Amino acid sequence: MMLTLEIKLNRLFQLRHDYGQPERTTDDVARTVSRRIGTAVRGAMLSEARSGQLTNLPVEIAEGLSAEFGVDPIYLTNDEGPEVNQIDLFIQIFILLRDRGLHIAGRAFSSYDLDTLEQILEVLKEPTSQETASVRNTA
Repeated sequence: MMLTLEIKLNRLFQLRHDYGQPERTTDDVARTVSRRIGTAVRGAMLSEARSGQLTNLPVEIAEGLSAEFGVDPIYLTNDEGPEVNQIDLFIQIFILLRDRGLHIAGRAFSSYDLDTLEQILEVLKEPTSQETASVRNTA
């Protein structure tokens, strides 16, 4: 699956907020990226990118967003490749771990290959016994 700008940007917004807190707004991110790069970034541009209406960002803005969200710029400047896929798998894993209230050292995953990361992600996507019990109790 090719990772579009829409998918990647939405994942970054999903990633960079605390457990139980809402995502940052596109306007908030646009303001902080504008300050970071010294060029005005419109929240509307980020909204268009998040909805798939805009498929590419200027490199300076992509690099500013990468710095703001704490990822390697290759994630937003390249469409595909092993590095992009690895970063994306890290992001998905961290989102699932955070949403389950788990805390880990992120660097521990950097030595895993793509197959191992994909297996970890699949395990994390499975419902926990608590989630399964909750579904049964509401049925």
